[in-house]
Amino acid sequence: MPDIYGMIDSSSGHTKGQFFDGTTMHNVRMNIPSHPRFQAYSAKLTCENVDDLTGKEWIKPESYVGETDMSIELEGPSSTATITGLLSYPIDGKQQLFGDAVWSSQHE
Repeated sequence: MPDIYGMIDSSSGHTKGQFFDGTTMHNVRMNIPSHPRFQAYSAKLTCENVDDLTGKEWIKPESYVGETDMSIELEGPSSTATITGLLSYPIDGKQQLFGDAVWSSQHE
C-alpha cells in the first residue's frame, strides 16, 4: 500500500485534499454535511493502488476529526483509502464524519 503525502483543508467550508505522488496530483473533494473547519497540511493518504483513486467513494462511519488529529476512511467500488494526519490547529471536541467524496487526478 503506497503512502502519499499532501494536505486536506475545510477552512473554506468545502473539504478538499491534494496529494502528489511525483507524477500525478490526486484531488479529492468531500461532501461532509455539518462539520468543523479544519486543516492538515501534513496529511498522509494510504491506498491500495493510486490508479484506483477515481470517481465516487463513501466516507466510512469510523471517520472523524478530533481535537488535534483526523482520520477519514473512504470506500469505493474498487478500492479503499485512508487519509490521516495531525491538524494544523486544534479544534473543539471530536466529531464523526460521514458523506461522500469524489476523486480526480491531473498528470504533471
